Amino acid sequence: MINFQQSGRRLPLLCFLGLLVANGVFAQIEQSEWSRPINLLSLNTAADDFAPSWSPDGRLFFNSDVSGYSLFYRAAYQGGMQFAGPELIEGELNNMRANHQSFIAFAASGEIYFCTYRQTASRPFMNIFAIARQGEFWGRPGLVPAINLDSFSAHPSFSPSGRQLVFASDRQPSQGGTDLWFTSRRGNGAWSEPINLGPRQNSDGNEITPFFAADDSLFFASDGFGGQGGYEIFLALRDGGAWQAPVPVVELNSAGDDSDLTLLPDGLALFSSNRAGGKGGLDLYAARFTARTSAGAPAVRYSVSANYQAIKIEEIAVNVSFDLLPYIFFDQAAADISDDLNSLDADAAGSFRPGAIRATAESVYRNTLNIIGSRMQAYPGASLTLTGCADMRSDGESKDLGLQRARRLRSYLQDVWNIAEERIVVTGRGLPEFPSNSELAEGRAENRRVEISSADRRILAPLRLANKSSEVAQGALVFGLDARPRDIVQHWTLEVSSGARVELLRRQGDSLPVRIPLPSVATAIDSLGSSVTVRLNGVDTLDRPGGSAITLPVNRVRSTVSDVLDSLGRKRLERYQLPPFSYDQSHLNAEQERMIADIAGSILADDRVLVVGFTDILGSDIRNERLANDRAVTVSQHLQELLPAVDVLIEARSGSKLFDNSTPFGRFFSRTVHIVVEKVAGG
Repeated sequence: MINFQQSGRRLPLLCFLGLLVANGVFAQIEQSEWSRPINLLSLNTAADDFAPSWSPDGRLFFNSDVSGYSLFYRAAYQGGMQFAGPELIEGELNNMRANHQSFIAFAASGEIYFCTYRQTASRPFMNIFAIARQGEFWGRPGLVPAINLDSFSAHPSFSPSGRQLVFASDRQPSQGGTDLWFTSRRGNGAWSEPINLGPRQNSDGNEITPFFAADDSLFFASDGFGGQGGYEIFLALRDGGAWQAPVPVVELNSAGDDSDLTLLPDGLALFSSNRAGGKGGLDLYAARFTARTSAGAPAVRYSVSANYQAIKIEEIAVNVSFDLLPYIFFDQAAADISDDLNSLDADAAGSFRPGAIRATAESVYRNTLNIIGSRMQAYPGASLTLTGCADMRSDGESKDLGLQRARRLRSYLQDVWNIAEERIVVTGRGLPEFPSNSELAEGRAENRRVEISSADRRILAPLRLANKSSEVAQGALVFGLDARPRDIVQHWTLEVSSGARVELLRRQGDSLPVRIPLPSVATAIDSLGSSVTVRLNGVDTLDRPGGSAITLPVNRVRSTVSDVLDSLGRKRLERYQLPPFSYDQSHLNAEQERMIADIAGSILADDRVLVVGFTDILGSDIRNERLANDRAVTVSQHLQELLPAVDVLIEARSGSKLFDNSTPFGRFFSRTVHIVVEKVAGG
């Protein structure tokens, strides 16, 4: 395991830095194979040589610690796989004394980021700095505060458009080790609050050195997804706005550590590796895409895969009650309504129906203002109080900004929902009355909010949604299609079927895509047999047929209260989600007590009840386990005071990924307790 925090000779396995690569080059990647990697002997030393990056002025930048410190060097590209001897860069870029500089990234806008160590009150951390360059002269470096914390934050990579930045960090919440984090450029030029790329791209190991080949194509290195050994180079594609599961670049990976991949404009790939046979430590290697030709080509090897090993069908009849989170969150220093919310115009508001919202907590939050607006219309005697808050620690955050945020929400309710101004009280303050931890970036994001309250309980009452059907329990099925060599496939057909009479999907064409999603199969769920067959067939340019097939079992499961309760047939379940607890708290508030009393009124003596306590993923595992259990115990005791004859089971699910913890509302929703009632037959 490489230590990501140490200074000295063994730096982290470094950065895929910003490079502008045309989309055409990436199309070539999909239809080509890599040549055998060649050691760049003219650049490498017996020390570590790593982190190649292409400069807009047409020269290669990289790092070497041959001097005892990691410093920047550059070399002229001579074509092919040849580079002139390296030269040490003079000036401020290498002038952070007694320190290590590395990982330079060039943006199309002219920005230049690089990494070095920053001394904090407790210890040094590698962080990301910005530096300006004019010709051969370098300005003085400055910290980029929007993306740095007192933690390891490094390996920046700009997207070709310059609107996105991915970097590596061990900040929390983490999937484990060092993760990839994503931030995007706001309209004012500032970076948004970084978010974790999630479990598809981040394993329980370490992900490092991202490199954008295109805005929807990301290379990175990981030691957590398996492979030949050490760090492996992976490629992930973004499809429909979502990053897909990464695949290894097998031709470039070895039994050693392989990382730092970058692409030159002519398609030459450079990366770092400590594989056997090098000059010592990490060396720079080069490889190129080589297109296959049909003449004398071997028979095509086809393969088809799926992102799940089985199809899980859940048979469930559920009435779900969703708490209406009384907070609306804002971006740092912003008073505009976030894109996370579903903003309507006055015409669209006329056709809005709360009961038609998708039965997920995220969808309910996205429509909070519209639910409140429709209820204010339905109950003309109700009034509303909007209290704007600010985190008071970040740049641009102030009590006045909190007031602006509250006024912005009032304007939305007036303009879109025609709510009279005198029915909405607006006030502003600094921190909320019950703030989240301001020492954490996540806590500061949660404190940037407007709090909504009303004396009329109907305005903020939980939203009850019905969901009674059989459904695919996983996310969307996606089929991966591969052929080697891909470029000589003349025609292909993909067929997905269950038995002889149920065809779920049929696609065909000339150019083989990398993946094909399966559209909703809701209309065919009841007709599915015990398995689904996926067949990929093709014909190459020499008229040779070939193909591949996989079989996915169909597993039907009957929903029960929990694995701890027996499944005795199809059940009618009622699930309730309590309003969220305050940060780090387990005592009940008045609204939670009222909701528990309402739930108790619908529970019969023979019903079975499960109380499940949840937390967000902030903090230690021990703290979260205790907090989740305390919340479940508190709710269970209150229920049994109201229903002494009913048995109540308890579960604690600490640090659960119940919701997306990269968002403030996701973390608040995670600070909850679920009450699940398994109704008796006919109950």
